Amino acid sequence: MGTLGRLARRLNRALESCAALLAILLLLWGSYCLWCDAAVRRQANLGGQVLQYKPGGEQGENPTLAELQKLNPDVIGWLSVTDTPIDYPVVQGEDDFVYVNHNVLGEYAMSGAIFLSCQNSARLEDGYSLVYGHHMENRAMFGCLPEYLQRDFFAAHKTGVLRLPERTLKLTFFACVETDAADDWFYSTGRCCQNRAGLLRHIRSLGGVQMGTEPQETQGVAAFSTCSDARTNGRVVLLAKIEPEEKRGAEML
Repeated sequence: MGTLGRLARRLNRALESCAALLAILLLLWGSYCLWCDAAVRRQANLGGQVLQYKPGGEQGENPTLAELQKLNPDVIGWLSVTDTPIDYPVVQGEDDFVYVNHNVLGEYAMSGAIFLSCQNSARLEDGYSLVYGHHMENRAMFGCLPEYLQRDFFAAHKTGVLRLPERTLKLTFFACVETDAADDWFYSTGRCCQNRAGLLRHIRSLGGVQMGTEPQETQGVAAFSTCSDARTNGRVVLLAKIEPEEKRGAEML
């Protein structure tokens, strides 16, 4: 019994040591996860650090945007959606993977950046444009996009602007739908440009929230896409009509 007792005590001490080690590892892992989450949130809020470059000059003048383009030539404009947290620069990389994990300054960042699909080469007001952004829990980036699936929210936030170096485009949202990453009607820009009537029929078929007048078949359409928490590979897509803005300035925002 003495030998068995000693073995039992040693086994208990070993189990206690393993439990303590496991607790320490879990504590370290939890701390690391919290640090990563905070880092992503800081990266997503980089827009606040670059607000000094937000364009706001007279027609045809965007000097601050030009300064931001000196920091990163991939910057193509600035997106602002009325009365929402969406107020960020927009970039366009050489492919659609660059800015999934790089910020607007081109630095590695898990939060990525809001970016225009590299498939888009036409004038934005004439064609179909696809803009991506991460869905952040703190409503940063495109975190508030799924809220457009609520009619009351949609009705209160129907406009925005996309300021480009040489002009400003007005955005009027007309639909918000749920789909998935394999939906070629949204994620193949060539198909959408070639068959605008088919795109509009597809949008209607998805249901979601349809509000306001649909664009003409020759009018520019922008699709703002983010991930959906509802299902794997799910996407929320907010659709807007695009038209040149005759006047630019604070009255739009």
